[in-house]
Amino acid sequence: MNSVRYTLLVILVLLFSWPVIAQLQLSIWALWLYPFALWLLVILCTVLYDNNKNSEHNNDQ
Repeated sequence: MNSVRYTLLVILVLLFSWPVIAQLQLSIWALWLYPFALWLLVILCTVLYDNNKNSEHNNDQ
């Protein structure tokens, strides 16, 4: 289980830091909004996954 967490951590760090690694010349708005958009996407996916998991669990009962 720890290896999965470490893998997800590395993936998230790479996703958040690719503009810095690539040294892209993006506007300041893109650099500020990019991490927020990723966090919102991660939160949304987590909520949807939890809702789906809970509905499957309720259907089994």
